[in-house]
Amino acid sequence: MGMLIRISFIISILIFIFSILGFFVLKFFPHLTANVSSLIPFFIKFGAIGFTLSTIICSFIISVNCFGFFRTLLLFSISFITSLTMELSSTYNGFPFGKYKYTDFLGYKILNEVPIIIPLSWFSIVSLSYLIAKRLLFNGFSLIIVSTLFGFFWDLSLDFAMTKTYPFWYWIDKGFLYDMPIRNWGGWLFTLFIINFVFYVLSGNSSERYSKYVFYLYLLIVGFSVLMSLLGGGIVPFVFGVLGILIIISISMIRNVKLW
Repeated sequence: MGMLIRISFIISILIFIFSILGFFVLKFFPHLTANVSSLIPFFIKFGAIGFTLSTIICSFIISVNCFGFFRTLLLFSISFITSLTMELSSTYNGFPFGKYKYTDFLGYKILNEVPIIIPLSWFSIVSLSYLIAKRLLFNGFSLIIVSTLFGFFWDLSLDFAMTKTYPFWYWIDKGFLYDMPIRNWGGWLFTLFIINFVFYVLSGNSSERYSKYVFYLYLLIVGFSVLMSLLGGGIVPFVFGVLGILIIISISMIRNVKLW
């Protein structure tokens, strides 16, 4: 299992580097891609979908190592069904995130609305956040709350990166921060809380193993959104994302718990 984790993590890093460099070139040196302009949509899709898919696979392997196969499958099912329900609800009627529309850059869409990669990706951040919160000695209701907040740190930079740096979706309900409605944050907290609560109730206070790759992969996923925000000139979401990571590191230092 350890070898599989390392291999999948290295693949995620390589795609991370390729994607960030590719988006950097497309953003600041578009003349370099003039001769292959017809392939640009493919590059954008590969960068976003390739990185997301690699981290989903890596997080699944890490979760099997930490939770065991059946608890991982349970969390995967809960996160997929819950997030898909909330995503479809929002694209149709605006609850709970506000109304928005996905473009075609993220591939096949369920009911022609939500790219399948989206509900799959929720599993990555939920599982990693839960494991980090548990590692930091939180338990019971506090574990649910802290895990929810750790997952929310991802969204602090994600929305700008995926709407302003490159248009993977766009807001129909406009809001206060780069067109994002404030209710989107409430929707994220609400959805993350439900997933964490249901998973905790169904799995109980079972023990699990911890791997340093949990935190490494969390940094990679959040770091991707943070850097993408920076590429798009989003200083505020960049700072928010960095602060989220620093909060986790600070808690680990205060509690004298090693995450890496």
